[in-house]
Amino acid sequence: MKSYLFKFIFKNAIWLLLYLSSFASLAQSQEEIRLKQITFTLSKSKLSAENEGLEILKAIHLNTEIFEIKPELKKGRKSRFRILLHGIPVHKGFLIFSDDGNRHGKALFPDFNFALANSIQQTTRSEDKKNQSYTFYEGNWKLVTARNRTNQLDLKDSWLDYYDEKGELLFSEDWLLRARPDSIVKATIFKPEPISKNKTSYGGLLKDRNDSTSTILDASLDTVFLKVKYSNDTFSLENQWFKLGEYSSPVKPPSKINKPDFCFKRDNPLFEEVNVFYHLNRFRAYIDSLGFGSMANYQLRIDAHGLDGADQSAYSPLMDILAYGDGNVDDGEDAAVIVHEYCHALANSAFPFGNSGSERRAIEEGFCDYLAGSYCKTLSEWEWEKLFKWDGHNEFWTGRSLQSEKIYPTNLTNEIHKDGEIFSSALTSIEQLIGRAETHKLLFEAMPFFSPNMKMREATQVLLETDTILFDGTHIGSMSDVFTNRGIHPNQVIVSNSEALQKETTNKLFIKNIDFKVSLKNGFSETGTASIIDQNGRLLSTIFNLQSGEEIELPTQNLANGLYFMKFSTFKHTEFQRITILNH
Repeated sequence: MKSYLFKFIFKNAIWLLLYLSSFASLAQSQEEIRLKQITFTLSKSKLSAENEGLEILKAIHLNTEIFEIKPELKKGRKSRFRILLHGIPVHKGFLIFSDDGNRHGKALFPDFNFALANSIQQTTRSEDKKNQSYTFYEGNWKLVTARNRTNQLDLKDSWLDYYDEKGELLFSEDWLLRARPDSIVKATIFKPEPISKNKTSYGGLLKDRNDSTSTILDASLDTVFLKVKYSNDTFSLENQWFKLGEYSSPVKPPSKINKPDFCFKRDNPLFEEVNVFYHLNRFRAYIDSLGFGSMANYQLRIDAHGLDGADQSAYSPLMDILAYGDGNVDDGEDAAVIVHEYCHALANSAFPFGNSGSERRAIEEGFCDYLAGSYCKTLSEWEWEKLFKWDGHNEFWTGRSLQSEKIYPTNLTNEIHKDGEIFSSALTSIEQLIGRAETHKLLFEAMPFFSPNMKMREATQVLLETDTILFDGTHIGSMSDVFTNRGIHPNQVIVSNSEALQKETTNKLFIKNIDFKVSLKNGFSETGTASIIDQNGRLLSTIFNLQSGEEIELPTQNLANGLYFMKFSTFKHTEFQRITILNH
């Protein structure tokens, strides 16, 4: 190595120590990128900018095997270099080198933790490689792909969205350059709430304590940047989707500030407003990225302190207002509550006033729970199956689960939130099998067909049909297994003493269930054979020569509780029915 490097190290040890010490803590996410500067004395009056840049990288112990510096400008005494990882650019990763002509030099770097980049594996670049970059996001290096969201008919929609390798939206950048003051403000929020942030359980130092703050709760805050409304020298929490205001008692003035600083702690009433606004907008951006921007395509009024301070939150389709209660743990402090309630507004937008009937309401509570939990899981996977970890799972109420063992109809209670766990757990299992984005697309596409008084098995029929439309039925097998295990597969006969479940199936095999007596009617025009098979594929009984229109009783009296399959075959057709025997 050149003598320059040794002189550089010894003459500038203090600067290097200060710079290297910055690696002890993680750098800022894409929401806030800082720059670090080191100053040094040049060993020679003239050095090529490219060599100078490489020597600086070596001196601060960056791995030159995975870092390449390509000069973009070589003229003059100021040069700019693009930092690459495996040949892929670092998002906003540049080295700015300057020489004042008096043997003094400066180097300006992005304040990322480059030491962590050593663990990056070689990545195969896709066809979209020109839009790929590495980004230092929330303490980790991620490969992202930029997509232009610009609407050719609407100049205001000038955004770049950045997606990770799983196709999930990480962050967005607004590239509409305005003449008036910037509407980006700095804010503090819980992401998603203090329990997940600290990877612990409710209790001890992590308790509500009448809305007071503490050292650990202050340390649980994340700093973000929000796009808000700027008018008459005032910043307020409002955009095209949401408007924070006072729409329900108690009366607490909404956040309107004359400086771009919304950094509050949880003991300040303005904190909940900021927290609600952040998570609603983040979830809204994700919905748009999936192609469902037409859902709830209007400005929704939000009250972060409503419902007379009750320990609950609600959406009113009559008033089109979302209100979050302040009872016990403020609902506006838990991202799961925030997103759950917004999903009611989305559902009403898809099918206005469609949420009537006990089981239909349980379905909606279930998919709102699922969407809220899936959202929070993108922020933290800590005990992700526990929903409302900050607002619930404490002395105030028990919260809910996304991995409930409840089965339909055995565990129905006619309490919509408890019954909703059947549906939310089924959707969670499907996400684990086919992925988050695919499950969400199925659900959002199906929402306009969740009609009033719908039953769970009817809702799953809509989801299966939607998969055929969107994905050519790719996921029907996986979804059918999940729905069958939950007892909510649409092509499933429940043998029970419940009159509500004693209904005919809707295909060519008419199966009736009355007092545990199951009858089968051949609805085909030709003779067929019926066979009963258990889950292991063993043939239990066969009925031959069932004539067209003929009805017989199936021999199910001696079968134990569980799932069975009824196969019916003619020379033209073969159909299967699922038969679940309960309480027998």
